[in-house]
Amino acid sequence: MLWRKNGSMLFTQIWNHHGPFNWDGHFYHLKNVYGYPRPFDGPPPIMNAAGSGEGRSFAARNADFLFAISVDLEKSKSEVADIKEKARSINPRHRCFHSLPRSVPAHAKSS
Repeated sequence: MLWRKNGSMLFTQIWNHHGPFNWDGHFYHLKNVYGYPRPFDGPPPIMNAAGSGEGRSFAARNADFLFAISVDLEKSKSEVADIKEKARSINPRHRCFHSLPRSVPAHAKSS
């Protein structure tokens, strides 16, 4: 997970920094980095897909959107509420957190 965090921080720096900079992170060591052209309307939203608790916590800290698969629609209601609560406690700036329920056709369940 550390390389994801390091990469996420690097891209955020590229999108927000004016002029060249050096980056000496855990995995990336770069000199005279300059992001051009810059994103037109500010940094693009960061999206993350995760199913595990660790992955969802990472997304809450570092992403704007989480895509998670649920097989039980009733259970996913409470999961979504829990995810949103955790995301707000970790990252108050968090804009959106989504769970996408997955339906399984009946013929697929019988195979």
